[in-house]
Amino acid sequence: MARPDTDKWSSNTWPIYSAIQYANKRAFMLGMDDRTHGKLGAPPIFADCLKPMAISVNQFLSTLHCLLPINGGARENWPRAGLEAMATGVPVVAQNDWGWQEMIEHGVTGFLASNDCELAHYTAMLAHDEDLRQRIVRAAHDRLVHELANPKVIWEAWKRLFRSVGQYVSDVDGIPHAHTYAGTLGVDLSLRLGLPQLQSTLFPATDHARHDTR
Repeated sequence: MARPDTDKWSSNTWPIYSAIQYANKRAFMLGMDDRTHGKLGAPPIFADCLKPMAISVNQFLSTLHCLLPINGGARENWPRAGLEAMATGVPVVAQNDWGWQEMIEHGVTGFLASNDCELAHYTAMLAHDEDLRQRIVRAAHDRLVHELANPKVIWEAWKRLFRSVGQYVSDVDGIPHAHTYAGTLGVDLSLRLGLPQLQSTLFPATDHARHDTR
C-alpha cells in the first residue's frame, strides 16, 4: 500500500513475496500503476494489484493478515501506513530502518527485518502462528492508543524538542504553542502573576533611567 512513486516500491518485492514459506499465500497490492509495474515486473500469480484509490484504505486493510511495506529508495520518517495498520488490527513486518525503528518494538508490536530473507521469514511466522499474530495485534494497538497516537504524549514530546533548542513552551492551558523565551515567558508570567506583578518582575524599579526608550 503506497502511492505509485517508484521510490516507494522495491524492485525486490516479488522475490521477497515469493520467498515467504506459506503454501496458500496471497499478495494484495494497492497503489500500483504502469510506473510501479515497470519497476517490479510482472506480478506472480498469487498477487492481485490494484490502482491507486481503487478501494479505500480501510477496505484494503480489512483484507490483510499482515502488512509488508518494502521501500525502494524512499526513507520513511513516520510512516502513516504503519499507524493505520495498528489501528485496524494488522501486524506490520517492516525494514529495520528510519521511522519504523521508533514505531515498532521488534517481536512485540511488529517485526523489523534487516534483510530480504528476514522480511519473508517474519511474514511466514505470522502466517503459521495465529496466536503470535494476535499477540502482536493487541500489543501494537495498545501502544498506538497509549503512546503513538496519544495527544498528551505527542505534545509532551514536542515540548521536549522545543525546549532542547532553546524555546520556551507554556504549560498553561490554552497556550499550546511554542515561542521564543522572550515572547512566551511574558505571556505565561502575566497569566500566573498578573500584569502589574509581571511588570515589576521583568522591570525592577531600581533605576528608571534604565528603561528610557528614547
